[in-house]
Amino acid sequence: MTISRKIKIILFFTATIHTLLYVLFIVIINKENELHIQFNNYKKSPINKILFMGDSHVVRSLDVSMIDSSNSLAFYGENNMMNYFKLNFCFNNHLSIPEYLVLPCDNLTFSKGFNEFRTNKYFYYSLLSFKDVRFLNKNIFNAYYDFFKTKALPYIDWQYALNKVNENRHKKANNRFSDKSIIEQHNDARHVIQDELLMGDYKTSFYDENALLFLNKIIDLCKKNKIKLIFVKFPQTKVFLDETKLISDSSFVKNRPSEKIILHESLPILNFEYLYVNNPELFFDSHHLNNIGKHHFTPIIKRSLDSLYKVY
Repeated sequence: MTISRKIKIILFFTATIHTLLYVLFIVIINKENELHIQFNNYKKSPINKILFMGDSHVVRSLDVSMIDSSNSLAFYGENNMMNYFKLNFCFNNHLSIPEYLVLPCDNLTFSKGFNEFRTNKYFYYSLLSFKDVRFLNKNIFNAYYDFFKTKALPYIDWQYALNKVNENRHKKANNRFSDKSIIEQHNDARHVIQDELLMGDYKTSFYDENALLFLNKIIDLCKKNKIKLIFVKFPQTKVFLDETKLISDSSFVKNRPSEKIILHESLPILNFEYLYVNNPELFFDSHHLNNIGKHHFTPIIKRSLDSLYKVY
């Protein structure tokens, strides 16, 4: 067998395997992917008074079924850039438009790591226009490389399409952070802040320029569509707040650039960050409420929202 024939056979089998994996992935993600299912359910939903969007803090902290006339498009790891694209997609496709939109504005929402690292890429990239890709990374080459790689090889996201990641998420919610020693608690918080949110970079990386840019874009988008924005700072543990102050510049904690933008627009911020600083048993890690914490917190935010409706 000639070398040329061997190359053709290899290319044929490679193309065949790629095609099979591609088709299989598309079939799976259209039926099984949790985020895809959530979005399709929202397409069928009637108009709601309030829509919750955001990351795992929203998902972990709220039982939306206990809040009247509400719906949620919040999802694990969903940063405010992805919030914008998802919301814009809803508007462009004439989906349900709420009277109020609730978004998180925690001290990690606009951090470097949280906005540069993303999962469920195939789903989110389908919501982006080609020109928007350049905003996803300061290095435009890396942004487009990742975009085209995911488009060409979508099955690299297989663990999210099969919900393998989500299987462990539900188990975690039954844990109690208080079961860990104080040293373990601080190590947990330090790891999240230093390695995941700042990605080992400088302390000022708590605020990503593109993330703040998209905060302004979301505000403008809501103004255009006459939606009232409400921002929430979700509960965190004492060790997480303490480690944040130690690792970051204290001025960034006290005078957050994101809050300056929000307050400049005269938008309300519901602050619950310190609500449970003495209740580590209500968390499963340094910054996520567990199921018991969710049960305690949902009625509290519901009352705050009900009061806010009367004046806003």
